[in-house]
Amino acid sequence: MESPVLEDLNSYRQIVGSLIYVMTRTRPDLCHIVTKLSQHMSKPMVAALNAAKYILRYLKGTSVLSLKLRRMEHPLELIGFIDYDWGGCVSDRKSISGYCFQMSELGPLVSWKSKKQ
Repeated sequence: MESPVLEDLNSYRQIVGSLIYVMTRTRPDLCHIVTKLSQHMSKPMVAALNAAKYILRYLKGTSVLSLKLRRMEHPLELIGFIDYDWGGCVSDRKSISGYCFQMSELGPLVSWKSKKQ
């Protein structure tokens, strides 16, 4: 059974906008779920709002965690990962692709992107 459509669209859009900001600045781990939440911006359901609030609670609970970067003792190398989902979106059969690049095997993530095509 589908959840009802939200009456207050602005609250959902503000939460998702804030999550996008956080995701692009400091939390690449949120990329997939925020992309999914963004797909409901025009007609969000109550279930989508509940998922967005869950992510906010997750962020509050993990706010003390951080990445620690240290000096690398070996030469830097750029490592990339790419993934494609051919026609994986059930509603419109569009593909989702993404990539991420990091410096060295245990180094920091330096670039990432996920896109619905």
